[in-house]
Amino acid sequence: MRFSTSLAPVTAAALAASVLTVAPLAATAAESAPVVQSGSVNWPLKSSFLNYVQGFARGEINVSDGATKTPATGKTTGFDLPVNAAKSKLDAQGNGTINLDGKIQFYGHNGLGPNRGWGLDLSYEDFKVQVDGKKVTFTADYEVNGELPGGKKAAVPKADDAVIAVYELENPITPVAGAEVTGKTKEGRLGKGGFDSLISYSETYKPEADAFNYTLKFGEKQNSAPTSPATTTAPKPSDPTTTQPAPTTESGSSLSTGSIIGIVIAAIALIGGGLFFAWQNFMPR
Repeated sequence: MRFSTSLAPVTAAALAASVLTVAPLAATAAESAPVVQSGSVNWPLKSSFLNYVQGFARGEINVSDGATKTPATGKTTGFDLPVNAAKSKLDAQGNGTINLDGKIQFYGHNGLGPNRGWGLDLSYEDFKVQVDGKKVTFTADYEVNGELPGGKKAAVPKADDAVIAVYELENPITPVAGAEVTGKTKEGRLGKGGFDSLISYSETYKPEADAFNYTLKFGEKQNSAPTSPATTTAPKPSDPTTTQPAPTTESGSSLSTGSIIGIVIAAIALIGGGLFFAWQNFMPR
């Protein structure tokens, strides 16, 4: 009868693997990123539309909820929308969502609407800048009432989180703890929400959206809480008035993980030695 010399190491490896499966594994902390502390986005929407409202339509542009017009006086060419830091979240690579406060209201063609009111009434609010690498999707809630001269109405007069325009950043956003980061996009293109809310534009007629600038101030890094390894709860001090039964093999093991590992390692060594001894005795002489 012959024993294989490979049996002992195989048995040892199997027992060692069984021990490792019960040992707790520590999880690594998620990559940290600086928190968005403040900032603003200067959004011009579309210069031809701003010119139309303030020119041919003889309209008005009003802002509220933190939004301001730029410049502060004279002809409006854009809007400063403050960053809502509490609702904004970017990861270490600058990907995520930047929420913006503010509301913008456009009026046009006074006297042509119901009861001789505004013929065009368009509002935007709940702005979000969604960042994925260098791609930026600018969304907003909008509502448009009335029509343009000639009876052209909005195909979709109201929507939430509509894609107003899509842009490409000149450079990816790189969050830096304690620093102010600035940048801008390239000229974008109106999305479905942009065409539906602005009415007069289409994929074949002036679909461009003007580039915008941003400023972001970052605070210190914020770590995601790491997953804690499994721990053994220490037994509570026993009541001195109560006699505690001695641990027995029938009531379950009270040994720690380290003790179990030590016993198994000793068993592995014993098995390996025994098999080696058996191998020597059974080998043909």
